[in-house]
Amino acid sequence: MKKFETEIRKIFDKQYVKVFLSNQKDIGLIKSMLEQIDSIGRVNLTESNRGGVNSMTLTVYPKALYEAKDVEMDIVKYLSNLETKSPVLEQSVIESPMKGLDCCPDAKKLYVQALSKFDQGHFERNVLDDMRLCLELFLKHKLGNEKSLENQLEFIGKYQKERGYSSEFINMFSKVLDYYCKYQNKYVKHNDKVNAKEIDFVMKLTIDFINGF
Repeated sequence: MKKFETEIRKIFDKQYVKVFLSNQKDIGLIKSMLEQIDSIGRVNLTESNRGGVNSMTLTVYPKALYEAKDVEMDIVKYLSNLETKSPVLEQSVIESPMKGLDCCPDAKKLYVQALSKFDQGHFERNVLDDMRLCLELFLKHKLGNEKSLENQLEFIGKYQKERGYSSEFINMFSKVLDYYCKYQNKYVKHNDKVNAKEIDFVMKLTIDFINGF
């Protein structure tokens, strides 16, 4: 069974693309990913009936200057790439911080943007830079300050202590985050020396930091 199907439809002389996914569990994440494609203007979650079966589908509208056929081609290319790829990051790992990032839309947008670049196999440096900035914006929101990521260690420790985290956990979290910041500054933020083999580990680490709150 195919994992997805697409269909161009029309309403009031305006064409759009319907996307039917066999795995409904991933539909929210796929929606966010498709919204990063240049030709796509808007993606809606829609309840549809196909062959007598009710399911959630994606309704995708083109941006101005693009046609529905262009959007359909981009969707098929993107989703086909996901099908043939054996992702290093498990789907459950990818989805885990999505709800936590709802409190900070700018951070969530960067997170989804990083995942989209990662899935396309491009922009290695930009992937980790997006993840770093996502974490920085998230922490600013959670801790109620405008400190850079490197200057949050003291405030993170205080936040965690007030919520009953053990001193050993707080110390470990702080040391790992400190190394994370040094890595980002040396290999990502100020140059382009990223080792492709390290990307999935640093991405997972970013996710763990977000989930730690």
